[in-house]
Amino acid sequence: MAKQYNEPTSKSAAVQLATVYDAYRALGLGGEPVLAARSPFVNAQGAMFFMSLDGQRWHDTSLRQGGGVLDLLELALGVERHEARWLLRELERDLVAGTLLTVPNVAGGPSPAVTKSSEGCQ
Repeated sequence: MAKQYNEPTSKSAAVQLATVYDAYRALGLGGEPVLAARSPFVNAQGAMFFMSLDGQRWHDTSLRQGGGVLDLLELALGVERHEARWLLRELERDLVAGTLLTVPNVAGGPSPAVTKSSEGCQ
């Protein structure tokens, strides 16, 4: 008798592919993402941005704010949660396809468009 596999029935059972590192790179927040870097949000000495080893969490000391990938997308782009979810799905789709999602105009607030780079992901 063949073993049957069932698809997950709830959204919480879905695996998140994109990490904070992927979002940081896609948002163009300055250089390559590392565990600890200068804050991309505040230009002050000692303002630090930390990312967890597994890439699922971040914390900005200057803002006293942190969270997951969705929280980073919301903060960097000034978008609502549903828009951040859409961008996360696009980012994950592009990671699977081997293209890198880039979001222009981060400093100017919400991005009017999402574009893709054909550089690929490392």
